[in-house]
Amino acid sequence: MSERGIYTAMNSERATMLNMRIATNNLANANTPGFRADYPIISEHAVAKGDNNARSIPYVAKTYADFEQGAIAYTGNPLDVAIKGKGFFSVQNQDGQEGYTRAGNFRTNQDGLLTTSKGALVLGIDGPITIPHSRQVSINKEGMVLALPLSGGEKDMQEVGRLKLVDPKESLLEKGEDGLFYMPNNGRAESSESVDVVAEYLEGSNVNTVRTLVELIDVSRRFEFSGKMSKSFDENSYSCNKLLENLV
Repeated sequence: MSERGIYTAMNSERATMLNMRIATNNLANANTPGFRADYPIISEHAVAKGDNNARSIPYVAKTYADFEQGAIAYTGNPLDVAIKGKGFFSVQNQDGQEGYTRAGNFRTNQDGLLTTSKGALVLGIDGPITIPHSRQVSINKEGMVLALPLSGGEKDMQEVGRLKLVDPKESLLEKGEDGLFYMPNNGRAESSESVDVVAEYLEGSNVNTVRTLVELIDVSRRFEFSGKMSKSFDENSYSCNKLLENLV
């Protein structure tokens, strides 16, 4: 077997492994709030041309995120909020960079800051949102974060921040390893008043589990086939080397 044939098989196996990793990650996040499924774009690179000898190497050119909305369900949690339609919540990662997410299952940390379930700071119009010691905290359909002072009555809810909601072009967003989406070149999206939120609801993952399971089975079969091809190449190479040794 030629080096080109071995190289083609190795790249095919590498592309299949990456495809499997993507499908497995999607399935693992089938119940992660606001998760956006990823899918690979498989391309082919021509390595030989000719009327009867056209060959190409498959490879994963890039991946893309599916921005279709996930199911929205009522939770009754005053710090849960879902976006209906397009748009994102703005957050700040551990490196201080602004990112975007659809996961609205918020909470407060020990410093009174509003965070995501993974610890990223939830951003308001004026920066991170701080929650004072309160009897009750909630988020309304306008994206206002409201707190009831310890000494106040039920009608004394005060606004302590307003969520920074954005609606950038989805084609511009790049998905980070932390699951957040980012603007190119560390850019920041402008806040938008056209983003609709639903209080005490939470958007689920948009992973189609049936589709993902079928893809995973298909990819597993292709990976097994690629492995058999590689083994065959190794055996052929060994046989050729032994034959050359005998001839010498």
